[in-house]
Amino acid sequence: MPSSLSLSSIALTSSGSEAFGLHARRSCPKSTRAVATASTKREEAKQALLNGIDFGTGTQTLTDYLNSWLENTVRLSLRRPTYEGYERMPRNHITPSLGDIRLKDLKALHIQRLYAAKFDAGYPLRTRRYIQTTLNKALKRAVRWNQIAVNPAADVEVPKADVEVLDLEDLPDPDMQTLTEDQVRLFLEAAKGERLEALYVLALATGMRQGELLGLPWRHVDLKKGVLRVRQSLTLSKGGYTFSRPKTEASRRNLELRAEAIEALKAHRKRQLEETMRYNGLRGDPGLVFCSTTGTPIRRQNLQRRSFKPLLKKADLPDIRFHDLRHTFATLTLAKGANVKTVSKMLGHSIIRVTLDVYAHVTCPACKATPSKPWTGCSPRAKLLPGR
Repeated sequence: MPSSLSLSSIALTSSGSEAFGLHARRSCPKSTRAVATASTKREEAKQALLNGIDFGTGTQTLTDYLNSWLENTVRLSLRRPTYEGYERMPRNHITPSLGDIRLKDLKALHIQRLYAAKFDAGYPLRTRRYIQTTLNKALKRAVRWNQIAVNPAADVEVPKADVEVLDLEDLPDPDMQTLTEDQVRLFLEAAKGERLEALYVLALATGMRQGELLGLPWRHVDLKKGVLRVRQSLTLSKGGYTFSRPKTEASRRNLELRAEAIEALKAHRKRQLEETMRYNGLRGDPGLVFCSTTGTPIRRQNLQRRSFKPLLKKADLPDIRFHDLRHTFATLTLAKGANVKTVSKMLGHSIIRVTLDVYAHVTCPACKATPSKPWTGCSPRAKLLPGR
């Protein structure tokens, strides 16, 4: 034991102190003292506020504080795409209405009026909940920093949701368009032999999101076992494209591929290797299943303009979005009588209610109870594996 320590400085148990003939000095753990001190400071700040005393925020506005919070706290703890989401929320929705109010003068009524204005303006529940979450987190930190005594956002009535919406793509989509089985056949015939044919086969066979498809690496595809693992997504941010993990555990899923999908991917892999040989190894190799001719991640705009839209025109089909291929998969699968819970898991929805809300237009009375029957009308089939 170092000489700088003495027995009398150590808190002993009763039996230990008797053994040494010493009286134990009970000490308060440092963490407990810190919590007690912080609690005392908050109580003092509250009392100071009640007494009309300014305890440090001065003329700092809500805009100034939020900018400081974002730069010095949020930026250091989040991935870039998530941070940029936090940054947009104050800039687009909070500071235009409340930014000029001094932090110490911000009241719950100000925030409640903001929520009401967003509701009246028709903003979706997801946006309003994000506003509430952002403000609440920021003002909680202000209380911990002793810049305000209480968190005014904590006293605001938060809109209640009867469904947990976790992703913008999981919201009911008023612009949804789906292809019929015959139209899907026409589309796949038009895509046959195209460089990205396997991309469209996989989209219609699994319902994977566009970012999940474009971010899919070969290391997550086992063609021998016929298993595909969804573990990352290609995301656009200010700094370019990044690979991010799925937002929810449900999005981390394993899909079993049937023979047709495996054959499409094998042919695609062979074509990709031939491209690499033609470039004599000079192009990049990100290890992606679907990449550009130079080996870089595919930009969504380029996919739309150079491949997807021309194929729709070639097949004389409606001008749908790429995301509508996901809607097509889900709609046709449910219409065939598939178990809605199975389809929900295949889509990566966290709760079954999301699937029911988005695809309520599908007239399938039996789909809630019948065994799983993934759609097999014209494309490869996929099913969810139990393991993740």
